[in-house]
Amino acid sequence: MLARNQLSATALFFHLSGTVTLFAAPQKPDERKTKQILAEFEDYAQRAMQEWQIPGMAVAIVADDMIIFAKGFGVKEVNGNDPVDTHTFFQIGSASKAFTAALVAMMVDEGKMAWKDKVIDHVPGFRMNDAWVTREFMIEDLLAQHSGMPPYAADFQAIAGFDRDHIMYSIRYIKPVSSFRSEFAYVNNLFLVAARTVENETGKIWEVNIRERIFDPLGMDESSMGRDSLVNSKKAATGHNIQKGKVTPVPKTLNWPYIYGPAGGINSNVLDMAEWLRLQINDGMVDGNRLVSEENMNFIHTPKTITSLGKGDRMYYCESWVYEEMRPYPLVWHNGGTTGFHAFVGFWTEPKIGIVILTNESTNKLAEALPHYFNDLYFGNPAVRRYECYIQRHVRILHPEGHPFGVTKHENHPLVLAKLFSSGEPAGASRLVGGNLHAHDGAANRDRIESRRRRDGTWLVAAGGQNHDSEDLKA
Repeated sequence: MLARNQLSATALFFHLSGTVTLFAAPQKPDERKTKQILAEFEDYAQRAMQEWQIPGMAVAIVADDMIIFAKGFGVKEVNGNDPVDTHTFFQIGSASKAFTAALVAMMVDEGKMAWKDKVIDHVPGFRMNDAWVTREFMIEDLLAQHSGMPPYAADFQAIAGFDRDHIMYSIRYIKPVSSFRSEFAYVNNLFLVAARTVENETGKIWEVNIRERIFDPLGMDESSMGRDSLVNSKKAATGHNIQKGKVTPVPKTLNWPYIYGPAGGINSNVLDMAEWLRLQINDGMVDGNRLVSEENMNFIHTPKTITSLGKGDRMYYCESWVYEEMRPYPLVWHNGGTTGFHAFVGFWTEPKIGIVILTNESTNKLAEALPHYFNDLYFGNPAVRRYECYIQRHVRILHPEGHPFGVTKHENHPLVLAKLFSSGEPAGASRLVGGNLHAHDGAANRDRIESRRRRDGTWLVAAGGQNHDSEDLKA
């Protein structure tokens, strides 16, 4: 873990500019102070949730390997009276990516692959648009968000209902917009490839690997993958977004997060996610049971791609995590957004404290702001970075057009596409910018990929001048 064993009585932050900032490490709050902090945090969270028009939210905080706070707020569905509690589950969106990274780390621990192995040695059908990039693409590159592809490339296909094989096959036709490994660009499609490397080594699908290797050992018994549990369980929250200024429920039948499962298809509650946080802050071990080696946990939490180097705004993408320099300790986190839900999962590396925030409204940024508010409360920082300051800074840095991992104005983002294609039908779509989709008559055209729906409801895909049915599209 970065900065671990480097922070003692005095903390040292070495910036890339060569300057050194010294400050005294804060004392851990005593029991009385901790209760006061949690009470103030709870009051603030309750008020802020109402200001953001979030129908329901759940929060858990882990410290000293124990849950010190867990609470539900609001209701499962707007205008309803079924309250959110700590067992209510939500879609966690892209916070699912870290689970896929953990599976890859397990394969590395077992000697089945190495981080610097070439992807084509584990998924022979993998192809990028450039032959050299294909040959050089390593396992660690799949999770580091520096592929050179446009942000959110291929996401429309999940919205339109295309399966994982189709999406992985289409990667070869996505033209780069930057050099390989040179810039941060957030995509979901490569996490399907990462999951395929694990599937090929284990002979089991991603969902089974997650259940057997993570959920079961951690006791995450109420977590799930797939639409059915969201639709059928009374414990599930209903997702919402803001439409014409009004909080509006989103149909639970939308399936695109589960097509993109390894990138965003987990449903969970704060109690189960607290167990996931314990695994992170204890370097891969929970209750004496080691799931991932300390070395590989450190590897997936270590920065790989620069997202921002502004003064006071240093962020890096790791292997399915974001590393943010904060005072007094770095925060390692990831958020997640689906059509109706927004989530945040993060932890402070040195004091071993973690926080999870799950909401059932997709357009809010409160899920990201609350951890920063808690950071200032718990460590005694001035209030200058709380809430509004953080929101303005976060949107500006990571994505000038909007939020990088959740709500965004970027027209290729899946949340925007999902509003256009909530029925799964691409016909009649407006033109979307970025060269990813131009559709007005039911034909979806992605560079050299053309998909048309037959009269019987099936899809015919023309890729590279050849027609493919879904069974031909193998990665």
